[in-house]
Parts: sequence; C-alpha cells; structure tokens
Amino acid sequence: MKALQILSKKLALVLLSLLLPCAGLWAQKTIVIGSSAKADHPFAAFDSLLTEVSSGNITGQITFAFESGSYALSKAIVVNSAKFTAKDHLTITSVAKDRDSVVFSYNGSIAALQLNNTKNVTFSHITISSTKTSGCHAVGVNGPVDNVLFYKCTIAAPSTGTAGSCCPIGTASATAATDKGSISAAVNGLAFVGNIITGGCRGIWLNGSSTNHLNNIRIDSNEILNSYDVDANITYCDTVSFAHNIDIPRPGINANHYGITLSSCVVEKFCGNLINYAGVTQSAHTGVLLTITNCTPASGKRFLVANNVVIGKTILGYKTSIGHLATMNNLQADILHNSIFNNKATTNATYSVNCLNIAGASTDVNVIGNMLVTIDTNQFPLRIDTTTASCFTDYNNYWSNGGFLARDNVKTFSSLSAVQGFTGGDKYSLSINPTFADATQGLKLENPGPFTIVPNPGVTEDFQGMTRGKTTTIGAYAVASLDAALADFGKTDFNATASGNNDLYLTIMNAGMTTLTSAVLLWDDGTTVQKYVWSGNLALGDKDSVKVGTFKATSGTTCHIKAWVTDPNSGKDEFAGNDTIKIEKYICKGALAGDYTVGKGMDFADLDEAMFILENCGIEKPVRLMLAGGKYGTLTIADSIPGSSYTNTVTLMPYKNDTVVIDGGTGTSLQLNGAKHWIFNGITIGNTTDGLIGVNLAGAIRDVTFRGCNIYSQNTTTSSSYRAVNLPNTSSSTTYPVDLNFIGNR
Repeated sequence: MKALQILSKKLALVLLSLLLPCAGLWAQKTIVIGSSAKADHPFAAFDSLLTEVSSGNITGQITFAFESGSYALSKAIVVNSAKFTAKDHLTITSVAKDRDSVVFSYNGSIAALQLNNTKNVTFSHITISSTKTSGCHAVGVNGPVDNVLFYKCTIAAPSTGTAGSCCPIGTASATAATDKGSISAAVNGLAFVGNIITGGCRGIWLNGSSTNHLNNIRIDSNEILNSYDVDANITYCDTVSFAHNIDIPRPGINANHYGITLSSCVVEKFCGNLINYAGVTQSAHTGVLLTITNCTPASGKRFLVANNVVIGKTILGYKTSIGHLATMNNLQADILHNSIFNNKATTNATYSVNCLNIAGASTDVNVIGNMLVTIDTNQFPLRIDTTTASCFTDYNNYWSNGGFLARDNVKTFSSLSAVQGFTGGDKYSLSINPTFADATQGLKLENPGPFTIVPNPGVTEDFQGMTRGKTTTIGAYAVASLDAALADFGKTDFNATASGNNDLYLTIMNAGMTTLTSAVLLWDDGTTVQKYVWSGNLALGDKDSVKVGTFKATSGTTCHIKAWVTDPNSGKDEFAGNDTIKIEKYICKGALAGDYTVGKGMDFADLDEAMFILENCGIEKPVRLMLAGGKYGTLTIADSIPGSSYTNTVTLMPYKNDTVVIDGGTGTSLQLNGAKHWIFNGITIGNTTDGLIGVNLAGAIRDVTFRGCNIYSQNTTTSSSYRAVNLPNTSSSTTYPVDLNFIGNR
C-alpha cells in the first residue's frame, strides 16, 4: 500500500509537469493544495508549482489556496516571480480565509519564507512560523522585492528567542538569516497590513543601506507582540508609512530594549499607533520606546506624527543615560495630539526620564495638542535640547507628580509660566493632572471636558477613528458633541435561575459634550430584536443602568446577546465605535464541588470540556478531576479558577488506577501561567523520547503541588533547552512562585 501511495504521488507530479508549461491554462485560476479529494494537488507539488512560477510557465492572476492543516517545511519557501509582468499576480492563501487554519513551520537555518526576486505576490490568511531560536527568521527580506503584500497573516518566531537572527521579519540572504544585516538588492513596495507579528528577538527588522534603499514600505494595522530586543526598526527607506499598529513587547524584555525606530527615512506619516509597555517587568530598562531620527517628509514641509498612544512602565534613565519615551531628532514634522504617559517611578536621581524629547540642528517641528504626563520626580513631560533649530509648542497638557514640567540640557522648569518663558510658546497650554480610564490599555480621559480647547490643527480623526471637530481635545482621543455609548451589561446575572428567565440590564453612558436626555436601546438574543426607549439627564461621562427586558438562561447552553444604542437626543450619533456591546456567556448549572470523572461516557467527555466548565463556572468546594487512562495533549492552565483558594483546590488525578499521561510531544506538556491552587497527583507529564519541557512555570504561581508524578523531558540529550521542570526567570523578574511543592515525584 505504501509503495502504491508513493507511485501515485510521483504520477501526480509527472502529470503536473506536463500541464504547467501550457501558460494559457493559468490566465485566471485558483489551485487548491492539500490532502482531500477536492484538492488539485498535494502539498508535495507545491515546490514544483513555485519552480514553474520562477520559470515563467505560470502567469496571470493565480491563487494557491491551501486546505486547513499544519505543513512542516523540509526547506524554505522561495517565491521567485521575477518574470512576472504588470498583468501577473500570485496569491498564496488558505481556503478557509483564516490565518490559523494553515500553518507553515520551519526549523531550518535560513528564513522560512524568503523574499528574493519576489514580485507581485500577496500572502494572506496563513501562518508562517520559524521554530528555531537562532539563525532562522519567519520571513526573510533580501531583495529584489516589488509589490509584495502580507495581509491578515500570523508571522511568528519563538516567543523565547533572544538571538538577533531570530525574527518574525528580518533581513536574510539566500543562505542565512542575519543579525542586524541590510538588504542586498532594492525593495520597492512591501506592505504588512492586519498581521500578527509575534515573538523573536526583533519583531520587524528592515534595514536598507546607503546603496540599496527600501522604498514604499507600509506597516499598517498590525499587532507587533512579544519581541525581546527591538519591536520594529526601519532604516534607509525612501517612503514609509507606519500607522494604526499595536506594539506590546515581551514582559521580560532586554534591559537595553528599543521599541519602534525610524531612521534616515522619508516619512509619509506615523499615526494612530499604540505602544504599550504597561506589562513590562524588566526593572532596568534604558532604551527608548519611540525614536524618529534623521527623517524628512515625503511631501510638503513636514510629515505627521499624530494620534499615537505611548504607555511606559519601565525605569528609564537608569544608571548612565537619559531615558525617553519618545524622541524626535533632526526631522521636519507636525507632532500633534499624541498621548504619552510614563507610569513608573524612577530610581535614579541623576539621569532624567522624558515623555517627549526634541533635539537636532535640522529639527523643525510643531508640537500641538499633546498629552504629556509622568508620575515621579526627575521625570519631565517635555525636553527640548539646546541644539534644536525650531520648535513651536502650544495647546499641550504638561503634568508631572514630581513637579517638573519641562527642561533643556541644563535647566528645569516647574511652572507653566516658566515653561512659556522657556519655549516662547504654550500660551494656551495647560498643567492639569488627568485621570485616565485605564492607563494599562489606553489613555482615554475619564473627564475630557477641561482639555477640549484645541483649535483643530489639521488632524481629521482621533486614535479611535472618530472625526475631530473644529475644536478638539488634547491628546490622542477626541470627544464628539453628541455621542451615546453602551458601557456594559450592568448587573445582569448570566447564571441559570429557577425560572429560566433572567433580567437583562444595559448601562448607557454619555460620551459626548452635549447633555444626553434620550436614546433608543436595542438588543438581540438570536430570536428577536427588542427595543427600550431611554430618557434621563446625563452629563459627559455619566452612566445609567436600566432593566430593558428578560432573556432565556438555560443551563448548559451559551447565550449570545448583542445590544446597541441609537438616536441620541433624537439625532445622529457622531461616533459609532462605542455604540455596540456583545456577550457570549456559558450558562452554568452552578459552581463545581466534589469528584468528577473525565473520559468517554463520564461526567465530562474530555479534559477540554472539564477545563471549560471549571474556567467558566468555578468551584465552591474542593474539586477532583479523575481522568480515564490514556494520553492527553498539551495542557495550559492560566491564573486561578473562580472560587478556588488554599482550601478550595483543584486536583488532577487518574480514575482508579488508570495510567494518565499529559504529553506535549516535542514541545511543552504542562504550561502553568500564573496558575493557583492546583494539585497534580499520580500522573505522568512529558516524555523521555523527544519532550522539550515537562512542566513550564511562568507568572505569579501560587499554591501548586506535584505529588507522586512522573515529570519527564528527553533523557538522552545534552542540551540545556530540555528540562523536566523549567522556571524561565531572570535577575530582572518580578514574579516568582509561592508555595510550589514537589513531593515524591520521579
């Protein structure tokens, strides 16, 4: 049978080679690649298809659509489409149009996907993953590259990678993934839009050179996550647009970590980005979160740096250097309506921390409508270096709990009048302590009223996409004149009740400057849309929670409710982004207590179902989950189960004397992320054949006991990467396990 399967595959490839040279067959075609009967070709034919692309035998508007599955690459994907004309285009995507449905993984010594002689190609709705912690990027950029788009993909490097040659997107030659290297040929027209770019040492590393420039680079609406050393770095680019991205680094970043850097670029805009370091645990960070240096505008006198939100929670200015959340050096720009907040005390009294640093002999900037806030002494909202050529400032809000508002190289200024004397501007600037709704997620103001004073300097929208009026608000968030919002579901009980009919509450909030006196609340439970006419009197920021009806709450089911508000004051709502709320909530029969069996025909069909009920319904007394014998895949447990405590614990153990194995294969078998109040009794975790980590401990673990277990990793390796129990803490870690016990294990 196996010989017949091999013969069938060879025959398919022979037929493919006969068909491919007929270019006319490929003018417009979708080719499905996969293992089902509906597929045009098996995955084994993919490399042959790419060879035909490079030979010029496949032309036209072509799509390679992959069926759902994980595709382990034996060698890197190289898309050489240099022979394409302007009429030709190749799309590589998933049939399901879901980035998680198709995963390409590679553990080689070069980039998993190489952009080398790549022209007129779109990659969409797929995952490209490098699994090696050094010497392998996920996407390697070398050049030439022309008109290439990555859209709604996941581009991933290992979340523990610290080597510079381990990046989701990085410079890579045809033979190696390089550390801080530059392209070797021109790159013109490369866009990353709507992707998840995660892990590795550096999230995006795109280096042009003095001889080979990048051109037309667009980084838009991506999530750049879990980087170690640099979040994004772009140099020597003739045109770059960087907008609407979310940047959240790894908690345990490098001490000299840098966030986003644009250097020696012609910049179109840098707008609407969230740079959020609120979750960083590194206690000695000396880097800069945002750097734009030696950059010139793409057109006109200045480029736009607007509506960005920068949240720092790091001890900057540490040891021997000044720290900046954002630094602008040698550029011509309008720096408008940004919100920058340093939410961490500094331990160094010599070297200052600055929200916004302006410097450079060729700098010509307008700084208008910015919210610049720090919380401690020796921290400054604004620093203007004496080398700065031209800097106009006004309508900003400067606040520091430490009393200093601004400084130059030597002098400090602690009052608004002193700042005005220093800058020669700031006639209408403020110094008011703002209250942020949630300074860990964004910097939206709880009371924007006092800050809504800025004659619009030419910024049409805010960070959320809301239209800014003629008079707008300091910072990245604007306030509409008429804006009703739904805040939450109030005191709605989503647990099962005796009657099965639960009251539904909605909380309406006035998010606009105009007093809200009426609105229409609508809600849909999947069967019918119901209406409630609200009236009242709400000033900006005020809320009112009202009962709008009842809904079915049947235990053991999931309710889906969507609610929205319309017609504020019988008028048109000016911002739709806060009108609608949704919930999908499992209706619990009640909290768990006592013993439950897990397996086919038992209390819970499998471990996934048991964990789902635990996490959604919680416990009210100690619980024991008794697993039927067999092998279970990777188990991840995060935080605490609702209702658990040092008294009310959850025990995972075998049913009777069954043999239970939690086995993650070549990866981690049991991942504990801040898990609390668990007991693992008499089970096997990991394997001795090829298991990487048996138990991986992360976060603030509390009250976890392993008793009488077998905890395994590969037992023939000499590599320190293989560990039965792993605690990946460093000297800078701030969370440690407490009451972690290993008793009678093997």
